[in-house]
Amino acid sequence: MLPDYFEFTLPTKLIYGIGILDSIEDAVAKFKNRKVLLVTDKILIKAGPVGKVKKGFKKAGINITTTFDKVPPNSTIKTVQDCAALGQKKKCDMIIAVGGGSVIDTAKVANLLMTKKGKVQDHMGAYLLDASETLLPFIVIPTTAGTGSEVTKVAVIADPDNDVKLPFAEEQFLPDLAILDPEMTVTMPGRLTAYTILDNSLDFERLNFRIHRWLQIICFRSSSIYRIYYKHPHVLNYSLFCLDMHGLHVQLLQSFYRTLCWCSYFRPQLTGTGALLLL
Repeated sequence: MLPDYFEFTLPTKLIYGIGILDSIEDAVAKFKNRKVLLVTDKILIKAGPVGKVKKGFKKAGINITTTFDKVPPNSTIKTVQDCAALGQKKKCDMIIAVGGGSVIDTAKVANLLMTKKGKVQDHMGAYLLDASETLLPFIVIPTTAGTGSEVTKVAVIADPDNDVKLPFAEEQFLPDLAILDPEMTVTMPGRLTAYTILDNSLDFERLNFRIHRWLQIICFRSSSIYRIYYKHPHVLNYSLFCLDMHGLHVQLLQSFYRTLCWCSYFRPQLTGTGALLLL
């Protein structure tokens, strides 16, 4: 039974494909001739995903001129301020985030500071921007399946001095484009991949029953994973991702599942319809 009122929107354009970063020309054509600030962390630079992103965007005619790679596992006020200061110094007018939730949240709030100026604390809260106000163009390329920040309008930044986390929510935080390329996740250790999946375990439980039938058809038929799932569906959320952490089809499922979780967060009844539309 439907409630008296609910909202459902998915304004972020999302593209998916194994190796899709090699063919994003059409998707990013409108962002050419901009000075891009790339936000990431040092581990991703060493592991290789950032290099793939730069190569893909260069091929598409977009040169990434500045990189901020000092994002910690839990982003702080200082991290955001340093990121925004670098972007302003280099006169960047577009942001690309490559990483997990901490990187993406850093980029969101740094975008706000680069546009509106001031301190991080000045912008804490929800919906402080007018509908007519805009931020810099923003593209997100997630490298884990434990976030969902690429399709949400919220961010959380730590304030270690006061031992609290500051919440932010703005419609303008929603990225202009989210690029899901499973190849961006294969360098992550298998154990860490499994840990990030557990971040979404509650949402998985809510989704599991509703998508049981069509998920078999979409992802598991004629595979060993399907046979395990069919006999022991309760292990899906905790064991599936330990079977082959570097298999691209498992990474596909992670990306697909994460997006479904967030799309259906407020009304699980919408999951089936939303999933079929995404397919």
